[in-house]
Amino acid sequence: MLKINRNIKKDNTFSSQYKKHIQNVCKSFILFLGFISLSIFNSVSAQFSGGDGSVSTPYIITTAEQLAQLATYVNEGVTNHSSKHYKLGNDINLSAYQSGDGWTPIGISGYCFLGVFDGNNKKILGLKINITTDKNVGLFSQICESSSVIKNLGIVDAEINVSYTGAGVGSVGIITGACNNNGSIENCYSTGQINFEGYNSAVGGIVGMGRGYISNCYSTSSVNSSGTGSSHAGGIVGNFYGEIKNCYSTGSISSAASANNSAGGIIGYSQKLEVSDGVSNCAALNSSINNQNNNFGRVIGITFGGPLISNNIAFNKMLNPNGNIEWNNKGEDKIDGEDISIQSIMADGTLGGRFTSSNGWTTQNGKLPGLFGNTVDIPVHFFIYSTDTVESCESYTWIDGNTYTEDNNTATHIFTDVGDNDSIVTLNLTIHHNTTGTDIIESCEPITWIDGNTYSANNNTATHALVNSVGCDSLVTLDLTIINPVLNPALTINGNTLTSLEENATYQWVDCDNNNTPIVGATEQSYTSTVSGSYAVILTSTICENTTLTSDCEFISTSNVEYYTSPSFVIYPNPTESTLSIENDANIERIELYDLNGKLLQQNSVNNTSTTLNIGKLNKGIYLIKIIDGKNITVSKIVKK
Repeated sequence: MLKINRNIKKDNTFSSQYKKHIQNVCKSFILFLGFISLSIFNSVSAQFSGGDGSVSTPYIITTAEQLAQLATYVNEGVTNHSSKHYKLGNDINLSAYQSGDGWTPIGISGYCFLGVFDGNNKKILGLKINITTDKNVGLFSQICESSSVIKNLGIVDAEINVSYTGAGVGSVGIITGACNNNGSIENCYSTGQINFEGYNSAVGGIVGMGRGYISNCYSTSSVNSSGTGSSHAGGIVGNFYGEIKNCYSTGSISSAASANNSAGGIIGYSQKLEVSDGVSNCAALNSSINNQNNNFGRVIGITFGGPLISNNIAFNKMLNPNGNIEWNNKGEDKIDGEDISIQSIMADGTLGGRFTSSNGWTTQNGKLPGLFGNTVDIPVHFFIYSTDTVESCESYTWIDGNTYTEDNNTATHIFTDVGDNDSIVTLNLTIHHNTTGTDIIESCEPITWIDGNTYSANNNTATHALVNSVGCDSLVTLDLTIINPVLNPALTINGNTLTSLEENATYQWVDCDNNNTPIVGATEQSYTSTVSGSYAVILTSTICENTTLTSDCEFISTSNVEYYTSPSFVIYPNPTESTLSIENDANIERIELYDLNGKLLQQNSVNNTSTTLNIGKLNKGIYLIKIIDGKNITVSKIVKK
């Protein structure tokens, strides 16, 4: 027994040590599992810009690559994303994902997005999809749980082209292809276009098909669906079981199929499973609905099971498949909705209180309601647009009854009931003003001015009023200067060269001894003669061409006669017809008269400081007179007229 007891004691010791060893191993394994879990968490978290995926700290997505990584997680079945929360940190541009098939939807290949995606009032641009391999197509392929939510997101200028001939229904929406099992789409919008070709289809501007909730969404996208089986197309959703509230669309809707097909401004095919399922507080503002059978309506194409329809409106000029605006099921609780005119739309940005700030909408009269602080421009199909171009003086009273005194290119006016559309006219107004001005004229001659009067002297007081084509006065004052240029006839003599002192003229030298015959080629300011004789220049003003002046004839000699002058002698008048008077400071001894050939014609002794010389019998021409006193001999030229 003792041995047994000892053995038991030893076994107890061993057992205690063994237990401690096992405990240490277990602790290490638990730590290892924790490390692995933390590593996995850190790996997921590292793919985003922050957050842990919880409600209070969602994963933050700031790049196109991070959004693509989310698609990879979902599409490969990575469970860490399930029930997680994601939030955009800024706008995302997907232009780098446009080649080939384009963007790969989040949730393709049979996997659903099971979390909450908060767009955070941001937008995604550049979404382009060209795909043939999957039936659920959009930014998201499908969301599948009541806890799955996409909210506060805008997608701008999307382009989705799908050709799907596989089994099942091709579901295409710009936000998500399918919204199943009571998933929710809230506060979202889309712009762009969707084109689907295939067998069976459900196509919408926000969601393709499903079961769930869509609220506070709008789409301006065009939706085109065609199939060899069934085709359902709607401005918001194609085929839906569930509630659609406070939504509107403006794009054109087209649905064609060889079997069942439907088309509606909000939804193509509305079905009821729950009491609350249906369409309420929505506005179908589309340009047209096209459908090849009778399953069409302005709001809803066709219903099944009696869904709730209440408080819906539709653009009263929307075209039906026959190309006119006749609709047979009008009313707030009917598939064509109640009429709303462009005047009512422009006057009330809330569209009758359906879209208000209390549920997140931004409104402004003259605009459509929008999300995230922005309104939406009125679509072009509401109007026939034209421009009224006007020019007026000082002011203009337009068709809107307002008087404008300045240029304006923003005022608009709506004419109602112009064919199938209203007409909106934009004013393009240019206002001209009365002006004053001065007509500055310089003339060498009298002028006849715009007032019909002829003025021959300077004038700066005459005025005249002109009226232009738009009725504005322009008061013009005349500032007239009559130019009377004075030509300088003086010539200088340097040897046998004559030079005119007038700078602002043209020149023509003439031969005075030959009846003032112009000398060929003598048109410079100076003239050098090779023949003794008398010469003059005809000056023509370069300022006024009708002003001319001929200088006095001047004699130049090409002989060896030297001319001497003395400042003390005065000879006058020169030229003269008969008698010359000669005066000198000193006593004049003798006077001699020569012709230009140096022949002595007359000689008089004087012996006085003054004398006269009668040359009346001489022929007209140039002569030389030599005056001799006790100190000087002066030779000067005289002219006999």
